[in-house]
Order: sequence, then C-alpha cells, then structure tokens
Amino acid sequence: MHKFLDKAKSALHHDGSADQQPLHADQPSTISPPAPHDVLRYRYQHGANLGSIFVLEKWLTDHMFPNTDGSAELAGVEACVKAHGIDGARQQFEKHWNEYVSDGDLDWLINEAHCEFANHS
Repeated sequence: MHKFLDKAKSALHHDGSADQQPLHADQPSTISPPAPHDVLRYRYQHGANLGSIFVLEKWLTDHMFPNTDGSAELAGVEACVKAHGIDGARQQFEKHWNEYVSDGDLDWLINEAHCEFANHS
C-alpha cells in the first residue's frame, strides 16, 4: 500500500524539475480551535431525545419492561399488567410520566446544553 501511495504522490508532484516544491509547504495552521460555546452553537442538532416521556423505548427505560424481551411499548404495558395488575401498572406508568423528566432537566437543556425550544403562541 505504501508503494502505491508513494507512486501516486510522486506522479502528482513530478514535472521533471529536480527542485520542485511540494504543493503545500509546511506552515502553521491559522485555524484556531473552537470555543466550547461554538461547539454547542454550530453543531448539527435535531434536539433532545425526550421520546421516552410519551412512548416508552426499552433501551432508555428498561425498568418499564419487566420480564419481557419485547421492545415495543405494548410489550412493556402487558408485562407491567401481568407483574403488578392493572392498578399497579397504572401507578407505575403515572409515576414514570410525572417523574421521568423534571423542570430541572428542562432548565439544564436550555441553560447548559443550549437546546432551544420553539415557542408557538
């Protein structure tokens, strides 16, 4: 592989003269590293994944899927009902919906992670 790359470089730089300079002379970079706020501001963002508040995802909320290999929310609901009864399952789901994301979590997303939320008023 090295022979191939060396041959390709030689072909790109060769014009018959013995004192040809490389295409790009070694010079220090003039690009400065991004500041932390630049990384947060300019990175490609879709937004925070808050999906498991509304529709359960086993990979995020494994505790809501007792004794089941199923990953769909229905599998989690059925497993909770089987394990805890309807009232117990309802309590577990209501607790999840009320506590999974707190006001403090949303404050962190806004103030620290700089996620923006659309205000449609």
